[in-house]
Amino acid sequence: MWYHANDIGVCGNSSTAGFGVYGFSNSGVGVYGVSTTGEAGRFEINNNANTSHALNVSTNGSGRGVFATSAIGTGVEGTANALSAGGIIGRNFLGGEAIGWVCRCKF
Repeated sequence: MWYHANDIGVCGNSSTAGFGVYGFSNSGVGVYGVSTTGEAGRFEINNNANTSHALNVSTNGSGRGVFATSAIGTGVEGTANALSAGGIIGRNFLGGEAIGWVCRCKF
């Protein structure tokens, strides 16, 4: 770990299929990011042949897979740049609600 102004606080790398950075906690937050003026977290895939999810979230508990809140702005926003893709898609495989709509509009 190192720190330089305008540099990386923590850096991890794996040349194999392992984790670059891994956080684990028995009862607290595994990984926590805070920023006063920038994004608190960012996940990117820069290989256009990669078919993996940029972020994969799962839980075995009763909590939400993803929860977002915003004091002023939008809680969740999704953008898709392909005609066959959805900005946000919801599915429920046990008969509950999956809310969504289609909008072909420009903002």
